[in-house]
Amino acid sequence: MCHALPTGELQEMDPASARAYAAHLADKLPQVEEGEQAGMLRAIRELEFIATPAAHFDMAFFTPRNYVPGWVPDP
Repeated sequence: MCHALPTGELQEMDPASARAYAAHLADKLPQVEEGEQAGMLRAIRELEFIATPAAHFDMAFFTPRNYVPGWVPDP
């Protein structure tokens, strides 16, 4: 499964490495400034979700916001 990095790149990772990254970020959380903790918590939650088998079947997670399903002709 691919995961978007903060740099905009996509990185493929397996569930074990996603759990390891989440644990690493959780260990660093007390050292992060208060203003950045929300972003780090969001990244931890996303990594923990990627580590679950359900992540591979959750279309809502991978569907872009405001996506209109189906084919729409160009005007």
